[in-house]
This record gives sequence, structure tokens and C-alpha cells, in this order.
Amino acid sequence: MALLPQLELRSAKLASLYLLADDTEFDLLGIVTFVGRIERQRNAVSNKFYRCRWIRVYHSGIELDVQLYSNSQPAAFESFDVGDMVQLSTTD
Repeated sequence: MALLPQLELRSAKLASLYLLADDTEFDLLGIVTFVGRIERQRNAVSNKFYRCRWIRVYHSGIELDVQLYSNSQPAAFESFDVGDMVQLSTTD
């Protein structure tokens, strides 16, 4: 049986996010405390629509609002619920 590759997390404490540079990549683990409705945003260049929604994530006494865009996993994007534990990762 093959083993899964070891994950390298780039975690940061929410209290210190303001110290990070704008283009810093990090992973966020927390509990969802708010889930906004799914919205459509128009891309000004291609005139295509993208689906997005806001969620609020709680971690270590701090809440952070995060805007998410639909990706190749629409079922996961649509299924966020208050109380869910999430791990969000930036992509290269």
C-alpha cells in the first residue's frame, strides 16, 4: 500500500496576519461561524461569471472573513455550514 505524501503546512496565527506581506501564502484552519449566500461576479476582461461566497472562520479567539471562489469541487463549495471545520490553503 502506498503512503500519502507528507503535507507541508504554512500555518500562521490570525493575530499576526497583519505582519505578513500581501503576497504571503499561508494555510488557515478554523471553524466556520458564518456562511454567506452564493453570488456571481463578472470578470471585466472575459465577461464570464464566477461564483463566490463569504465565510467567517474562527481560530484562537479571532474571526477572519474569507471570500471563496468556486473551483473544481462545486459540491464542497456549496456545502459549507456553520460549525464545519475547514482548512483553507492558498495556491501557487
